[in-house]
Amino acid sequence: MSNSLYNKRTWLNDNDSHYTGSITCAHFTELVNRGKYMEEYCFVELCDCHTKIRIHKDNNHSTTDFINKLKLIQSELQGFIDHLEQV
Repeated sequence: MSNSLYNKRTWLNDNDSHYTGSITCAHFTELVNRGKYMEEYCFVELCDCHTKIRIHKDNNHSTTDFINKLKLIQSELQGFIDHLEQV
């Protein structure tokens, strides 16, 4: 695996809103010590005016584990959206 960088923030409110809210997805990898090991930093962060939630991949979990966690979150959010659209 070579060096990799992904960093994207999306604002969740309209441009003319007085409120803040964003989602940030970031992934950074870098070969260090002459390619002997990989540094990795990977997270998803949801923010609003008062609260911030960061879900990150730690060194004890594989990338597959983190992807599965994100897919579960995606599924739960879709279920909640489906519910709200029906009420």
